[in-house]
Amino acid sequence: MLACALWFYLTFIGLHSVYNGRRVSRKTQWYAYSLVLPIPVSRYSVYYVYQDQPGDWIREGPYAEYYRNGNVRLERYYLHGEQDGKESVFNEYGNEMFRTYWAQGKQVRRIQCPCVDP
Repeated sequence: MLACALWFYLTFIGLHSVYNGRRVSRKTQWYAYSLVLPIPVSRYSVYYVYQDQPGDWIREGPYAEYYRNGNVRLERYYLHGEQDGKESVFNEYGNEMFRTYWAQGKQVRRIQCPCVDP
C-alpha cells in the first residue's frame, strides 16, 4: 500500500525542484484517462513552473512534449518564462528533425537535422 502511494505521488504530483535558484513545481498534462479507472494513461507534456508576485505561472527549466506512443516530440528549456538554449523537435520514431537555438526568447539559429552541436 505504501509503495502504491509513493508511486502515485511521484508520478502525478511530483517533487519540487530548483532551477536557476527558484523553487518550481512539476506540471503534467495528459492525453487521456483510463476507461476502467480514473488514472491518466498517456502524458502530453511535462514542465516546471513557479508563481510570481501577481500570481501568474511562469515556466522555468526543462519542457517536454510527447507523442501518444510515448516518444519525445519536443524538448526545450525556459529561463524566467522565455525560451533559452536548445530546442529539439523529433518525429514519431524518435529521430531529431530540426534544432533551434534560443537566447532570452529570441531565435538565434535553426538547423535541419542530422544535427551536430556547434
